[in-house]
This record gives sequence, structure tokens and C-alpha cells, in this order.
Amino acid sequence: MGYNVGDFVSVLETRWDDATLGVVVKKQKKSFEYCRTYWFCDNYDYVVSTVLHNGEYVFYECSEIELCELSFVEKLSVLGSFNTDWYVYNKLLFVEILVLGIPTVHRLK
Repeated sequence: MGYNVGDFVSVLETRWDDATLGVVVKKQKKSFEYCRTYWFCDNYDYVVSTVLHNGEYVFYECSEIELCELSFVEKLSVLGSFNTDWYVYNKLLFVEILVLGIPTVHRLK
């Protein structure tokens, strides 16, 4: 299963700890040679900003992360735990998450 930029994921090593939540910020294609040798694996590595690392980037393979269904408030909580530099480098992703959450906030009223 592949993930997209903006997907919220949990890291599987310590899956039930809140500190393992993160957001995919980049998909990086693996080399042709690697994909040809390991044809059974996913073609991408995922750059994930994690709560555990205050939003710093960590590379994970598809098998190391799992998609999380979070409410809009929980997503904002994850993003709020990142350091301030994260927003400087990921403004478009942050705004996209906010815009996609607007209908959710409207339904809560």
C-alpha cells in the first residue's frame, strides 16, 4: 500500500504511543536497481515528520508505517507539536490540511 503526501501515519515499532504519529511530507522514489532486485516491495521511501522528533524528517519504508484515521482536531494537535521551522518549509501542506478540515469544523457547530 502506498501513501500520499499529507497522509497521517503511525510508526509501527511503538505503534500505540502518541509520540509515533506523523505526517508524510515527501515520497522519494527508490532506484531502478533496487526496485528490480526487490520487485515485491513498494517503490517509494516516505519522508515523515514525526511527533517524537518534533517534526524533523525521518525516512521510512512502506512496511514501517500505517495509515491513521484522525479527526481534524487530532491532526492539528500533531502539527502543533512540531517545531516552528516545520511550518516555514511545509507551508503549502499545512494550508492544504487546514482547508480540507474546514468542512469538518463547520459540521461541529
